[in-house]
Amino acid sequence: MELRILWIMRSPVFVRNFEAVLRELARRGHAVHVAFEGDKEGQDDRQRGLIAELARAHPQITVGTAPLPSRVRSVYGSRLRGTADYLRYLEPRYAEAPALRARARQYALWGLGGLEPLLLRRSARARRALSRVARALPRVGPAPRRLSRYLRGQRADVLLVSPLTHFGSPQPDYLRAARRLGLPSGLVLFSWDNLTNKGLMHERPDRVIVWNEQQAREAVEHHGVRPNRIDVTGAATYDHWFRWQPSRDRDQFFSGLGLDPRRPCLLYLCSSGFIARDEPAWIAEWLDALRSTPGPLREVNVIVRPHPLNADGWDRDDPLGARRGVRVFPARGEDPTDEAARQSYFDSIHHATLVVGVNTTALVESAIVGRRSYTVRTARFAATQDGTLHFHQLRERNGGPLRVADSMAEHLAQLAQGLADGPDQRQPLRRFVRRFVRPLGLDVEVAPIVADRIEALARTVTDAKRPACRVVPPPGSGGG
Repeated sequence: MELRILWIMRSPVFVRNFEAVLRELARRGHAVHVAFEGDKEGQDDRQRGLIAELARAHPQITVGTAPLPSRVRSVYGSRLRGTADYLRYLEPRYAEAPALRARARQYALWGLGGLEPLLLRRSARARRALSRVARALPRVGPAPRRLSRYLRGQRADVLLVSPLTHFGSPQPDYLRAARRLGLPSGLVLFSWDNLTNKGLMHERPDRVIVWNEQQAREAVEHHGVRPNRIDVTGAATYDHWFRWQPSRDRDQFFSGLGLDPRRPCLLYLCSSGFIARDEPAWIAEWLDALRSTPGPLREVNVIVRPHPLNADGWDRDDPLGARRGVRVFPARGEDPTDEAARQSYFDSIHHATLVVGVNTTALVESAIVGRRSYTVRTARFAATQDGTLHFHQLRERNGGPLRVADSMAEHLAQLAQGLADGPDQRQPLRRFVRRFVRPLGLDVEVAPIVADRIEALARTVTDAKRPACRVVPPPGSGGG
């Protein structure tokens, strides 16, 4: 039975992680309307390119804009929810997370940050009571009428939201409106860090689709989701990584960059602006330490790949000073949302001997390709390494692919040993990839499983009536 699916996403940036699921749903004949929250800044043509291409390739996929609550309602609701989000970061588990706390503070009620010393001294019970009040007040009264009208007009069988936990998002109000209409709702998780370093859910959808058991625990412990509402499916965003092959051999790849193919290569994968501010300056220091070390590190090839959403510092002609054997590629970063860009990204990791980074999703992709990653703990990024919970999920001591050094000297020694060991680390990394990316089996594609869960959710019937939405009979009811 064909379904109509409404999927509200924060911005076009989020489409890239759901491309495989969107294609699978369209292949099954379902109509999917992707709606972005209002007119967010930064939605340029490049970011919209992927969803435009999907809509051209699949007429069942349409694109639009989801209305926002009124300005007064939006400010009122987002500030109260932001207060609850901020109070979360005063809990002991976030004691070493000043960057996360400072970011959340921007979205709380004005002036609350000045009370932070007092709030930290108060008991956890008092903070949680204040948080409950901040979370409850936006729920007073009905959901915003314009959102309810929008949902009625869409006549959807299911509402999906992503990522739900971003500060100030109207997605909780959409979930409230859907519940009132009896419209089944689901959260499809966008990324590995969304449940621990963003805001709270505030409204819990009927189903929560996550990558792995770690995220399932986070949904329960951080957001109060009932375990029986969670589906562990794996990460569909990485499906293509398991079937890709390099488009160029080693000689072609390195010669094309003006590098010696006979030398091993370190690939430095940059992080987002929140994680690593002024990263070019840090990389320059790292390169100086690398080149001052006796042995192979002095001559190793280095490729630096800027983060696609953190171009600051890479817009200069030569931010790294024309160092020998070093290339910034692509020169100003590239969002891997089309075939050519993704192939270039894959080739970079495949032909690298080792991968280096601060704290980035690219370390997960490197593990899939079989490349071990390395980093050094530094005071410069302490707040966004040790100060984030998701960083520790990648650490080697926790079963992850990331080898962490406590000093530059230790880091350089680890890199030298890694070069001696060689590039291919597929076997040691398989356990992490199986647990974190494909818990249902390394050979099992995830997008069809996510699509199955969405179909099952859409075919449920809630207790409330859905007067303006088309109700789909559940399997076995004789309908359809």
